[in-house]
Amino acid sequence: MRKKIVGFMIAGVLVLVLGFISTPARAEINLGLGGYYYAPGFGEINDTLGDVNDYYGTDLEFKGGGMYGLWVGWDITPRFGLRAEYDSFRSETSGTGDHLDINYWYSDYWRDYYLWYYETLETKITLTITPIIFSGIYRFPPFFVGGGMCLIPTKAEASGILTEDYYYDYYDYWYGEWYGPYWLEGYSYDLTESDSDSPIGPVVLGGVELVGGENKGVFLNVEVRYISAEANLSVDGVDTKVDLSGFQAGVSGGFEF
Repeated sequence: MRKKIVGFMIAGVLVLVLGFISTPARAEINLGLGGYYYAPGFGEINDTLGDVNDYYGTDLEFKGGGMYGLWVGWDITPRFGLRAEYDSFRSETSGTGDHLDINYWYSDYWRDYYLWYYETLETKITLTITPIIFSGIYRFPPFFVGGGMCLIPTKAEASGILTEDYYYDYYDYWYGEWYGPYWLEGYSYDLTESDSDSPIGPVVLGGVELVGGENKGVFLNVEVRYISAEANLSVDGVDTKVDLSGFQAGVSGGFEF
């Protein structure tokens, strides 16, 4: 995994450096900050949380939200440039729930016994996504389009406690009464775990230059882009797919030197 990340970063830096030194008379640097709304599909990981919700009565779900980043670009010609960008997105979900099963246990001469199985779940899960994008941008003011590749380090971190308690009650036919429940035994499990993956996928983008664009100085853009990738995370030894594909829309601004 580390070799894949390092290789991708080196390849991206080489593309930008070679693009820069190939046209020294034109290359201009621009630095920017961006704020976007990112709505990945999430896919199988939310389906798994849906099963947990059905069992424990929780409301666990990852949702889209704000993503922020910074980038550096090189305008090689008046129309074409290269850009490297680092973004950060985080979605968190938490909840508390329980589940109770009551089943027939056994009988003696005048009593029927029933076994209670009671679970309580308290959990918090955080999904951190940090796209690293290398793209080429073609401008036809005030519009621009582009495309490239995206490395998307993705990390899931979970914490919480699962408790299991066993009780029993019984019906006494002699007295015609229910008695219990009485506690038998209980267990507690720490749910702390984490896993990560760094898939690579394509990105396409387009937008409008609101301020600046053709001259040096301050600029402001509205941009929409789409990335496509899928991470594989292991939870309790079970592979879970996370659909990272989705639109990102927002505003970026900065300064061109």
